[in-house]
Amino acid sequence: MSDLDFDLDQLSDLFHASRWGFSYEGIVHRLRNDDLFAAQMRLCNEWHMPLSEFLDRFTPEDQANALAYHAHETRRCKSCGIHPDDWPDPEVPMFDAVLEVCPGCAETDRYQRHITEQQERMPKSASDGVRIVLKKRD
Repeated sequence: MSDLDFDLDQLSDLFHASRWGFSYEGIVHRLRNDDLFAAQMRLCNEWHMPLSEFLDRFTPEDQANALAYHAHETRRCKSCGIHPDDWPDPEVPMFDAVLEVCPGCAETDRYQRHITEQQERMPKSASDGVRIVLKKRD
C-alpha cells in the first residue's frame, strides 16, 4: 500500500480528525442525496480542481454552463462518440458506418508491430517506458 492508499477506516479517521468536522459518512451521504453536489464533485474530479476553487473562480452562470455541458457529454458513447440525442430512434438510420484510415495511426500501428518483434528479443526492462509518437520530418 502506498502513502496515498487508505482503507475506509483510515479515511474515516482522517475526516473525523479534520478541523472542519466533516465525516466520511456525511460526505458520502451528501454525494448520494444531493444531485448538485455530486455533479459538482464529478466535474471537479475530472478537471482535477478542488470544489472550493470551482465555486470561487466561476460565476453561478459559468458553473451552471459547465455542469450542463458535463452532464450532456457524459451521455455520449465512450466507443463511437454518438450522443443519444443525435440518434433518437435506433430503428431509423441516422449515420452510416464507414471505414476511415488515419495515416498517423497506420504508421504507429506498423511501427508497433516492428517494435513488438524487437521486444521479443530484448530484456523486459529495455522496453519499459517505451511509447510511439509521431514526429514531423524535417
